[in-house]
Amino acid sequence: MNSFGEPETNDEGDPVYDAVLLARVITEDGLPVVGTDGAFETEMVDSLPFGYRNQGRDTRDSADVEVSDYKLATPMFITPLDPSDKIELTDYDRTYCGEVVRKVTYNLGSNIWVNEVKG
Repeated sequence: MNSFGEPETNDEGDPVYDAVLLARVITEDGLPVVGTDGAFETEMVDSLPFGYRNQGRDTRDSADVEVSDYKLATPMFITPLDPSDKIELTDYDRTYCGEVVRKVTYNLGSNIWVNEVKG
Protein backbone atom coordinates (compact mmCIF):
# COMPACT_ATOMS: atom_id res chain seq x y z
CA MET A 1 0.00 0.00 0.00
CA ASN A 2 1.17 3.49 -0.71
CA SER A 3 0.89 6.43 1.67
CA PHE A 4 -2.72 7.01 0.52
CA GLY A 5 -3.75 3.44 1.41
CA GLU A 6 -4.00 2.41 -2.25
CA PRO A 7 -2.35 -0.73 -3.67
CA GLU A 8 1.04 -0.30 -5.34
CA THR A 9 0.89 -0.91 -9.11
CA ASN A 10 3.30 -2.23 -11.73
CA ASP A 11 4.15 -0.59 -15.07
CA GLU A 12 0.87 -1.87 -16.59
CA GLY A 13 -1.18 -0.38 -13.76
CA ASP A 14 -1.99 -3.76 -12.19
CA PRO A 15 -1.94 -4.00 -8.38
CA VAL A 16 1.15 -5.60 -6.83
CA TYR A 17 0.62 -7.59 -3.65
CA ASP A 18 3.17 -8.76 -1.09
CA ALA A 19 3.25 -12.44 -0.24
CA VAL A 20 2.74 -13.26 3.44
CA LEU A 21 3.66 -16.26 5.50
CA LEU A 22 0.88 -18.12 7.32
CA ALA A 23 1.14 -19.37 10.89
CA ARG A 24 -0.09 -22.95 10.46
CA VAL A 25 -0.99 -24.80 13.64
CA ILE A 26 1.08 -27.97 14.09
CA THR A 27 -1.02 -31.09 14.56
CA GLU A 28 -0.25 -34.51 15.97
CA ASP A 29 -2.64 -37.41 15.37
CA GLY A 30 -5.07 -34.88 13.87
CA LEU A 31 -5.19 -32.64 16.96
CA PRO A 32 -3.59 -29.21 17.46
CA VAL A 33 -0.37 -29.23 19.51
CA VAL A 34 -0.55 -26.88 22.49
CA GLY A 35 2.61 -25.57 24.19
CA THR A 36 3.25 -25.31 27.91
CA ASP A 37 1.97 -21.72 27.81
CA GLY A 38 -1.41 -22.92 26.45
CA ALA A 39 -0.88 -21.40 23.00
CA PHE A 40 -0.96 -23.37 19.75
CA GLU A 41 2.41 -24.49 18.42
CA THR A 42 2.81 -23.02 14.92
CA GLU A 43 5.11 -23.10 11.93
CA MET A 44 5.40 -20.49 9.21
CA VAL A 45 4.43 -21.71 5.72
CA ASP A 46 3.96 -20.02 2.38
CA SER A 47 1.21 -22.36 1.12
CA LEU A 48 -1.45 -24.73 2.44
CA PRO A 49 -3.25 -27.70 0.94
CA PHE A 50 -6.97 -27.07 0.56
CA GLY A 51 -10.21 -28.64 -0.52
CA TYR A 52 -13.02 -26.53 -1.89
CA ARG A 53 -16.70 -26.42 -2.65
CA ASN A 54 -18.16 -24.19 -5.30
CA GLN A 55 -21.55 -22.54 -5.64
CA GLY A 56 -23.45 -25.07 -3.60
CA ARG A 57 -24.87 -25.28 -0.13
CA ASP A 58 -21.40 -24.95 1.40
CA THR A 59 -20.99 -21.42 0.00
CA ARG A 60 -24.26 -20.19 1.50
CA ASP A 61 -25.03 -18.70 4.90
CA SER A 62 -27.76 -19.77 7.33
CA ALA A 63 -30.36 -17.72 5.42
CA ASP A 64 -29.51 -19.73 2.26
CA VAL A 65 -27.95 -16.67 0.64
CA GLU A 66 -24.95 -17.21 -1.63
CA VAL A 67 -22.01 -15.53 0.12
CA SER A 68 -19.10 -16.56 -2.12
CA ASP A 69 -18.02 -18.43 -5.23
CA TYR A 70 -15.95 -20.94 -3.23
CA LYS A 71 -15.44 -22.18 0.31
CA LEU A 72 -11.95 -23.48 1.05
CA ALA A 73 -11.22 -25.95 3.82
CA THR A 74 -7.60 -25.84 5.05
CA PRO A 75 -5.53 -27.11 7.94
CA MET A 76 -5.85 -24.78 10.93
CA PHE A 77 -3.94 -21.53 10.62
CA ILE A 78 -4.16 -18.45 12.81
CA THR A 79 -2.89 -15.71 10.49
CA PRO A 80 -5.68 -13.14 10.18
CA LEU A 81 -7.33 -12.73 6.77
CA ASP A 82 -9.57 -9.74 6.20
CA PRO A 83 -12.38 -9.27 3.69
CA SER A 84 -10.94 -8.08 0.36
CA ASP A 85 -7.51 -9.71 1.00
CA LYS A 86 -6.31 -11.49 -2.14
CA ILE A 87 -5.13 -15.10 -2.15
CA GLU A 88 -3.68 -17.20 -4.94
CA LEU A 89 -5.25 -20.63 -5.46
CA THR A 90 -3.76 -23.48 -7.48
CA ASP A 91 -5.84 -26.59 -8.08
CA TYR A 92 -5.29 -29.50 -10.48
CA ASP A 93 -6.14 -27.43 -13.56
CA ARG A 94 -5.23 -23.80 -13.01
CA THR A 95 -4.02 -20.98 -10.80
CA TYR A 96 -6.35 -18.10 -10.07
CA CYS A 97 -6.85 -15.19 -7.70
CA GLY A 98 -9.49 -15.09 -5.00
CA GLU A 99 -10.77 -12.26 -2.83
CA VAL A 100 -11.50 -13.20 0.77
CA VAL A 101 -15.12 -12.75 1.89
CA ARG A 102 -14.76 -14.37 5.32
CA LYS A 103 -12.45 -16.63 7.35
CA VAL A 104 -13.38 -18.77 10.34
CA THR A 105 -11.02 -21.04 12.29
CA TYR A 106 -12.51 -23.99 14.13
CA ASN A 107 -10.90 -26.51 16.47
CA LEU A 108 -9.51 -28.66 13.61
CA GLY A 109 -9.19 -26.36 10.62
CA SER A 110 -9.97 -23.09 8.90
CA ASN A 111 -12.60 -22.23 6.32
CA ILE A 112 -12.18 -19.35 3.91
CA TRP A 113 -15.00 -18.05 1.72
CA VAL A 114 -13.63 -16.43 -1.47
CA ASN A 115 -14.86 -14.89 -4.69
CA GLU A 116 -12.84 -15.48 -7.83
CA VAL A 117 -11.24 -12.34 -9.21
CA LYS A 118 -11.72 -12.44 -12.97
CA GLY A 119 -10.03 -10.33 -15.54
